Amino acid sequence: VRHLFVGGSQIIEETELKNVDMNSAHLELTDHAKRLFDS
Repeated sequence: VRHLFVGGSQIIEETELKNVDMNSAHLELTDHAKRLFDS
């Protein structure tokens, strides 16, 4: 089971998430964190 974390909170637990989905979520989280640091 893969866990998707956004903002440090677990929002979804899904067994069929694809690598593309995980990569996309990681990019979104990284971008969000970057905006927080830049502000």
